[in-house]
Amino acid sequence: HFKRIEDKNNEIVLIVNATKNGIKNYIGPNSFAEIAFAFYFKKEIYLLNDYYAPYLDELLGWHVIPLKGNLDKINDKVTQK
Repeated sequence: HFKRIEDKNNEIVLIVNATKNGIKNYIGPNSFAEIAFAFYFKKEIYLLNDYYAPYLDELLGWHVIPLKGNLDKINDKVTQK
């Protein structure tokens, strides 16, 4: 996914952080790396659900936006362009 994140035509990255093995808002190591990569390339980063507590400091520092299941926030952003 790194090529797609790097692509200048893509402005938004959506991380699908569903419940996994009973862990809410789970973000695995690959998704975490993609978030860091997207931050480096100055992309807007969204989580489908809420913050994943173990990475809270990084997610806040990287200005990741939790949608809490509400995709309308992205739809509104896309339709404004």
